Amino acid sequence: MSVVWEATIFTKGMVFAIIICAIIILVCVLGIKNCSELKNPKRCKTICIIIVCVLSFLNIDYIDYRINEYHTALDNALTVEGNIESFSTGRNGVESFYVGGEFFKYPLVDSPISYSHPKRDLWASVIDGEGQYVKLTYYKTSDNNNAIIKIESDSSPKKYFSF
Repeated sequence: MSVVWEATIFTKGMVFAIIICAIIILVCVLGIKNCSELKNPKRCKTICIIIVCVLSFLNIDYIDYRINEYHTALDNALTVEGNIESFSTGRNGVESFYVGGEFFKYPLVDSPISYSHPKRDLWASVIDGEGQYVKLTYYKTSDNNNAIIKIESDSSPKKYFSF
């Protein structure tokens, strides 16, 4: 059995957001040098410094939040193994199923690191549906949901498109 999906602290979306914030911070830092050419250079420098501080704080705070969530998940991890049963997809894209008597559904709003790729997400989904044999590592969220943090399977996920 091999790992087909595992939670990470840094996702593609998060890295993209950090890069955008870094670019904005760089523009502000470079803008501080050009503030002296404006009518009110102190106001310009103050605004740039505030933007840099706020974006830096938000990035650090969110990274810290994800690191804490990840460590909480690992510290409280449980494992279940078996075939996926009662697999269903709701109209809103929420998928749910049972493995070894444990109920799972995703995407979860209350866990930023848990598995959240429904089958319609053709490039990222690793849950194929009914009967697939999996080993899931998960933890209980504050809302008492089972948040998946690692998926192991003998079968590689079915990909509908390949590049």
